[in-house]
Amino acid sequence: MLRPLVNEDPPRDRFEFWVRFTFSASFGSIFALALVWAVYDFTPTVWLFTPAGALILGLAAYWGDSFWRLLLGLLRWW
Repeated sequence: MLRPLVNEDPPRDRFEFWVRFTFSASFGSIFALALVWAVYDFTPTVWLFTPAGALILGLAAYWGDSFWRLLLGLLRWW
């Protein structure tokens, strides 16, 4: 039986969880910062959206690859 290339399960040990959380939260804060800068021209709303983006994408570490599939499915609107 062939094994899938991508693990469908969320991480089970603490090290893998925190590595995924750190990189996802970093990506989330950079993405939210770029989005706020493009849409709102860098107003004080950056202080709301940057931590929210970091937290939302940081939680991708808990749900694993199913979160990214859901997010990409939501972004594929065309």
